[in-house]
Amino acid sequence: MLTGVLRKKIRSDLFDNLSRTIQVVLIIAIGSVAVGTIVGSLELIQLDITTNWLKNHPASVGLALGDKGIDQDMVDTIAKFKEVDQAEAQLQTGIKWRHSPAEPWRPGLLYARDDYEDMKLFTLTLEGGDWPRSKIMTVNRGFDINTGDALIMSVNDKERVVEIGGVTWYMNFPPPNFGGDPIFFTTKEHFAELTGEDNFTYFTASVPGRYQESTSVAAAVRIEDRIEGEDVEVYPGTSDETKVIDPAKHPAQDPVNGVFIILQIMAFAALILGLFLVFNTITAIISQQVPQIGVLKAIGATRGQILLLYYTMVFIYGLLAVLLSVPLGAVAAHGLRVWLVKFMEMDPGPFGISTSAIIIQIAICIFAPLLIATLPI
Repeated sequence: MLTGVLRKKIRSDLFDNLSRTIQVVLIIAIGSVAVGTIVGSLELIQLDITTNWLKNHPASVGLALGDKGIDQDMVDTIAKFKEVDQAEAQLQTGIKWRHSPAEPWRPGLLYARDDYEDMKLFTLTLEGGDWPRSKIMTVNRGFDINTGDALIMSVNDKERVVEIGGVTWYMNFPPPNFGGDPIFFTTKEHFAELTGEDNFTYFTASVPGRYQESTSVAAAVRIEDRIEGEDVEVYPGTSDETKVIDPAKHPAQDPVNGVFIILQIMAFAALILGLFLVFNTITAIISQQVPQIGVLKAIGATRGQILLLYYTMVFIYGLLAVLLSVPLGAVAAHGLRVWLVKFMEMDPGPFGISTSAIIIQIAICIFAPLLIATLPI
């Protein structure tokens, strides 16, 4: 009989005070969704960044060279070093461009490779049109330039009209949303015609086996010594402004992690605020129900049964919050992930669910309210 009374009281507290139940569930769920969104999206974004980065076969050594540069024979010689697995070089210079004479000049970069059909490191992906040929160029994606456009380009203070024959994806440079300028890709012969230079001024290499900083540094030192032996200056050429870099780690990974640390702090702050509201709500419920607790004791309810009654209510609040917040957190995490990955000019993966985010959300919804409710109960 007493058990039936306790069950009836739980149902009454939950459903006769439906607005209060909804309020408590929403308070718990909001904090859970906030944390789940941040944790889940970070895990999926890290996966997307790594997947996209590895697609372009990143190098572990990057060297910027002086104006004199090196030729293909030197590249082939370095490729035979035992410290080197793959070696490749390209030509690059700064240019200005605009759509029409009425527009102001905008900065850009002009790159050229020896063979776009046989790229080894920091490879390009052709997303539309054709590879560079003759005097027709491609442009890195993410800018207001499309296949078939004719642009005015200024190279060494000489203006000429160039045709864009394709759009490519090149990840070894900041995207437009991070301050990157458009990169135009052309043939080595056309580059020499435009600039008067036909030697490579940017060199990349990978090392055998798994990345180790000491191995990459040793390779970079030997390559640098060989190039400087030809009276060519050598400078750091990676996105980190160093000469070696971990090819498995995207340069933007650390900044992204830093942003998410701040977001996680904000999410947990919202969670703590929500738990204080839960604490106040449970305290108010118990204060209002002191006479009812007295009645329960009068009909034989023990202290343990009364504690179990209120813990059960809090558990049900948390369980309802789990059912609400986990799906919402997964959808929100995917939405944030897609937005940020596209903002970085990468391709997001398919919808996925972060197991760690779900575990954290369950802990937030079930255990955190039970813990915080212990004081008033």
